[in-house]
Amino acid sequence: MLDNQFDIIGDLVKHLGCEEFDELFFRLYDEVLNITYCTVFEYFGDKQARTIMAIGRYSNSDNSTRTLAYDYINGFFLKDPHYKTLINFEKSEHPEWQKSDPTKIEDEIYRVKFYEKPDLSYELLLPYKDARHSIIASLYRNYELGPFNSSDEKRASVYIELSLKLLNKHIELLNLNADEDEFPKVKPYFRIYDLLIAQSKLSPREAEICSMILVGYSSLAISLNLEISVNTVATHRKRAYKKLGIATQNELFCRCFEVM
Repeated sequence: MLDNQFDIIGDLVKHLGCEEFDELFFRLYDEVLNITYCTVFEYFGDKQARTIMAIGRYSNSDNSTRTLAYDYINGFFLKDPHYKTLINFEKSEHPEWQKSDPTKIEDEIYRVKFYEKPDLSYELLLPYKDARHSIIASLYRNYELGPFNSSDEKRASVYIELSLKLLNKHIELLNLNADEDEFPKVKPYFRIYDLLIAQSKLSPREAEICSMILVGYSSLAISLNLEISVNTVATHRKRAYKKLGIATQNELFCRCFEVM
């Protein structure tokens, strides 16, 4: 372990629960493995996920990475093969970094969106599960940097215990610092849903879909979250719009402001 890595670890401890933690965590693994992106997601049960960090090396990468992270937690995580494997664990006895080959992901839409288009060509991931939650930390390289090899896995393995302790403590402090209404206690669209149910003639499903639209869910994300087809989402949306006397999403926003 090099002196600068010790310095970064010291700063990580100092910035637990703070925004600066993300960049420092990325810097540590960039020093060790030469990576382009880093993401950490936390899961609760089999229906909820949130982004702990999504950060890249290049200045123009943050927005695209965060956009992908937003889409991921709003439904696409249900198509993540690594997540599907993790939720079947009782707990992680011996967590370890694992090489993943994105080209072997069968779901083409998921593979293209989260790997091919953003050039996340190679992935090293650390899945972890205990009684409280599940975590997947992922390190990525683009095509230019090339794949992770066995030496990379060995270097990364030195930091497994440290990384998990830091991440768990960081998440604990994030939760302590969060507002009472913040995830995971309540989904953001529930309050809108309650208002739509109380002040309109929408069915529970129609209100749920409209409230999810209002907080930014795409039709595909809604279908994944509610486990219904995209066509069914469109049908409920059309019926809801007819009941509300509107025809567009912009009009839905205006109507929401009226009931709020």
